[in-house]
Amino acid sequence: MSSTTNPAHLRVLIVDDEYMVVQTLCTEIDWASCGMEVVATSENGQQALEKCAVYKPDLIVTDITMPVMDGLALMETVGHDFPGIRFIILTAHKEFGYAQHAVALGALDYLVKAPMNKPDIEATLHKARIRINAEKEAQTRMNDANRLQLTHRWEIRKRAMEDLMRGQQHSNPFWMNALDSVYADPNIQVRMGYVGLINRCRFLAKYPERDVSLVDFAFHQAVYEIAGELTAAEVFPAGQACECWVMLAIPDHKSKSRSEGLLQHFIRRLAQWMSKYLDVPTVCGFSDASGDPDQLSVLAKAARDASGVVFYTEHRTCYFPHDYKQYVTHRIPESEWKHLAERVLPYWSSVDTGARMNGMGILRDWTLAMHPSPAVLKRRTVVMMEDANLPLSRKDFQLLEDTCHSADWFETVEDILLRSRSDHQHNKLGSQHAEIRKAIEYIYENLSETITLATVADHIHMNASYLSHLFKQETGNNFLDFVTLKRIEKAKQLLTDKQLKNYELAERVGFTNYPHFCTVFKRMTGMTPNEYRKGLRT
Repeated sequence: MSSTTNPAHLRVLIVDDEYMVVQTLCTEIDWASCGMEVVATSENGQQALEKCAVYKPDLIVTDITMPVMDGLALMETVGHDFPGIRFIILTAHKEFGYAQHAVALGALDYLVKAPMNKPDIEATLHKARIRINAEKEAQTRMNDANRLQLTHRWEIRKRAMEDLMRGQQHSNPFWMNALDSVYADPNIQVRMGYVGLINRCRFLAKYPERDVSLVDFAFHQAVYEIAGELTAAEVFPAGQACECWVMLAIPDHKSKSRSEGLLQHFIRRLAQWMSKYLDVPTVCGFSDASGDPDQLSVLAKAARDASGVVFYTEHRTCYFPHDYKQYVTHRIPESEWKHLAERVLPYWSSVDTGARMNGMGILRDWTLAMHPSPAVLKRRTVVMMEDANLPLSRKDFQLLEDTCHSADWFETVEDILLRSRSDHQHNKLGSQHAEIRKAIEYIYENLSETITLATVADHIHMNASYLSHLFKQETGNNFLDFVTLKRIEKAKQLLTDKQLKNYELAERVGFTNYPHFCTVFKRMTGMTPNEYRKGLRT
């Protein structure tokens, strides 16, 4: 045995009650050339167990028939207490059946004791080393992957939810595990829930920006643990900090009252936690139950819509689809929205604050009479403000899209309208230009990849709606037109390379469909790529 260990070598424990067998293996085999070293020997399985704890071997070469504890019992006990240790069995011809049984239990191979054939033994050890090292490498990769998954758990889940809402969940392997955990019982019905904070932006403004991610993590972890105490559940972050989707498994044999009782218990526990640790009220929206996994995106939208009912009520924090039908006018004709804009815009375009307040009154009266979808109302209001040339800051966008009661939202709209245009211009200057520059740099660097407004907004840590607004304001182009323009400009540069095929060039500038590339190129340049290349040569 070596007195010092080589960290690159596998550690070997030899177990046999025949002294000569142990001595021959220790002295006759070139362990170093096999990438191994013998760190200890034992006479029986009981001694071997004690030495496993001390020497932590990677491989045990053991006889089968021994006093006190035989090789098969040793394998079983070590497999339970030290699951990473592998075995090679020593056997005589008469014990060959035992050796086969040991291999069936997980031994890597077996060695014949009499006669000992050194080349055969060393060849077997070489194969064992390769296999053990491969298993170690695979285990290391798995451990690294698990650490990464834990570290980035919520980012992974956020992307998975985005895939679901785009109808691409089947391409995301994470969904297979998530659905398996929730739909473990074939009789399961699932409710999707949306959980958010009321006046979330005002709440988060109390924290330094560096602490918001910690608050967000605590929020998601609390929802995850509370839901998991009640039933099989999965939690996914939504678009902004401190809002999430929760998928709750409801056994379909439970009555409707028991099902809603489970939801009420979840809501109470969550409200208690939020009140105690964050001192902020929550709002929850739930979908109806369904046993069809393909309906999850529909259920998620229903849950989000239901949570929006808090805009029209102040005495509740939990809502269901029937509440949405009761409080919200599901479809408002486009002509109604157009008529509203025609009435409001002349007032909001005025420099007179009194006139703007008149427009504010029209918006308030129309909203409380018509009860439009809060999400649609907020989007339409932003568009009207843009049409009235009222520049909006990032904070304005966040407050306008926040989950809140109508009184708080109307107050936000009034604050924006009462601000003078010079104040708007002053607030607009500064960091915004730098953020758009970062967005443009990202676009240039990733023209060959799929570029979406959401991915760029994530990269520069900006709300996607606000980025769209600011991008048009700063560049004069909407986001998609700008990306297409830069891709065609890059394509024109690459067409000077005679070695590059046109379809290869298209892929380099982010067009996966070559005919589509040709169509866009001709529309923007008046020529096909081939005609443009020929013009360059001329």
